[in-house]
This record gives sequence, structure tokens and C-alpha cells, in this order.
Amino acid sequence: MLDRQTVYQTKSLTSIKEVGDLRKIRVILGKIGEKLMEKGKIVAIITGAISIFLAVTYLIIVQLLDFRGEMLPAPTSQLPLSGEVAQE
Repeated sequence: MLDRQTVYQTKSLTSIKEVGDLRKIRVILGKIGEKLMEKGKIVAIITGAISIFLAVTYLIIVQLLDFRGEMLPAPTSQLPLSGEVAQE
């Protein structure tokens, strides 16, 4: 069974030359599409490499910060009391 697009194309074509031209156009568009896909693959690979680099860098930074030891709270002995701050 033919779909509408095929019927429309066969009605609009007046010669075999036009059919050949359409095939050439499809081949050209196919080649352009392949080049765009190659470019897209390259962009995807570069993006993935950057992502992996950032992830590894983050893990290294976290390990270095964790290696420093236990985190202690800031000393409160030299902080003014809240009443003294309000009086000044």
C-alpha cells in the first residue's frame, strides 16, 4: 500500500530525469548527515572526556581535604558574648 507522500511524489514527477535528481539529492543529504554525525560523535567524546576529568579532579580534592584529619569547630573562648556586642 502506498502512503500519501509516495503518491504525491509520483504525481509531481514528470520524467525519469527528475527521479534521478531526487536520488542524487538524497545521496548528497545522506553524506551531509554522516558528516554531521561524525562531528556530533567528536563533540560527545570531548564532552565525556571533560566530564571524566572533572569527576576525577573532584574526587582527588575531596580525598586531600579528608586526609587533613577530623574537622574541629572554631574556638569560642575569644568570641565576645552576645550581651557585650549589643552594648557596644
